[in-house]
Amino acid sequence: MATISTAMPRRSQFVTVMAVISIVLGIVGTAYGLLQMVVVTVLLDSDSVRSAFAEIPAESLPPFANGLIAYLPAMGWGFVLMSGAFLAASVGLLKRYEWGRLLFIVFMVVGAAANFVGVWLLAAVFDWLQSLPVSADAAYLQAELAQLRVTSLAMTSGSAVVFAALHGWIVYQLCTRAIRSEFRR
Repeated sequence: MATISTAMPRRSQFVTVMAVISIVLGIVGTAYGLLQMVVVTVLLDSDSVRSAFAEIPAESLPPFANGLIAYLPAMGWGFVLMSGAFLAASVGLLKRYEWGRLLFIVFMVVGAAANFVGVWLLAAVFDWLQSLPVSADAAYLQAELAQLRVTSLAMTSGSAVVFAALHGWIVYQLCTRAIRSEFRR
């Protein structure tokens, strides 16, 4: 007579280590986001900060700066919510819930894509900086800024590719049959 085994499949170290590291990152990210929101709330309620923003001519700012300043609190709370969701996905991954695995995969893909958006934003900031008027005394700074732009974009692009490869590998591992079998629906 055959016996039916009800034992859970062996738990991989890969998922456990990935989940624990991600839980720590989720806790740190959430705490940092909450602290950042306290600072933003205090600063934006400050009369001196409001008057300093009012003194900056709108045309001297890059196109996205006004939106960034206007939506700073919303973006901060969005960061807190994203960090909290990443923390929840990481706990779900550790507990081997299928929703945790799927949500974690979404975070890996979105995180990889976000790095490339960061490259684009960095290029936009450098474009703005190079469009600012420069006095004759500081003309040499334009050449240094151009060199800094190339170096920064190369480093940022390189790290975006490395993180995309790393995130892609993690997603691949989480989609293998052996790893998927560890998760319950």
